[in-house]
Amino acid sequence: MPDKARYSLSDVERTLRKHEQRLLAHPNVLYLAIGEKIRLGTGQKRLAIRVCVSQKMKKGYGDAVPKRLRGINPAGTLADFFIPTDVETKPRKLKALGVRGGDSITAATLGSVGLVFNGTNGQSFILTNAHVSPGVDQFAQGQPVSILGGPIIGNTNWATHLASEPGHVHTVDAAVIIPSVQVDPFAIDGYPLAVVEYGSLVEGSNQPLFYLRQNGTRRTFLYPHRVMTPRLVDVEGHEILFVNFFEMTLAEGPPPVRGDSGSVLVSDDGAGLVVHALLFAGDMSTVGVIAIDDVFQALSALADGLR
Repeated sequence: MPDKARYSLSDVERTLRKHEQRLLAHPNVLYLAIGEKIRLGTGQKRLAIRVCVSQKMKKGYGDAVPKRLRGINPAGTLADFFIPTDVETKPRKLKALGVRGGDSITAATLGSVGLVFNGTNGQSFILTNAHVSPGVDQFAQGQPVSILGGPIIGNTNWATHLASEPGHVHTVDAAVIIPSVQVDPFAIDGYPLAVVEYGSLVEGSNQPLFYLRQNGTRRTFLYPHRVMTPRLVDVEGHEILFVNFFEMTLAEGPPPVRGDSGSVLVSDDGAGLVVHALLFAGDMSTVGVIAIDDVFQALSALADGLR
């Protein structure tokens, strides 16, 4: 757990917003996030602004990221505390991770079954990413989706369109498959995924959200940070702009890998799982997710009866 500091999560989020444009103006800065930094000499963790860069600059160089940033009060004035930065070298932009999570599926690219949900008409649907099926620059036209190395499980009937055209900005990467196989009950590696409700994402929250892999391992994430500036994401070799999604920081479990997109981030309230977001991209320590309400709002504009 982080040590007791003079600032709170909301202070960090507010400070990040204030300094965001200035930090992103550095030529080597790729993206920002909220995370924890280990304090030298004590081993304790404290909240920090993670600055992910293509390469670290030498101390004193003009494009070097400052080691700390002046905090911002709720009134928008300068505070009497500083928020540390934690500079990390990243080899590339966030990358679409194909998909996995539960049963691996294959269509335009490797994918996953992260959630089965019932529409308002009682029809069961499978949720995944549009970059999995039908793929970039494609429209949903009933493309078959198969279990990896196995049978067809359904067809892609609706998807948000992903365009590789330069300058086109996206907010949601989601697709709906109509299953042709039994999907109730739905389980990953024997873990029943009984969804009891849908939840929200709260910026800066330390509520643990996790997703499951086939082997039963969890990856847990904290500190959602909404990305307000269009960000390039590598989607199967295409650089596609996304905005208004959330980045979250890995807190526990193995790093995200290709094949994790399409998983849903959930919390467990004891009665069942609460779905908060759909995963679509990431790297070794950060994931890009779309709030589940934003996902369903976009999909509901494509078809009636989904929610």
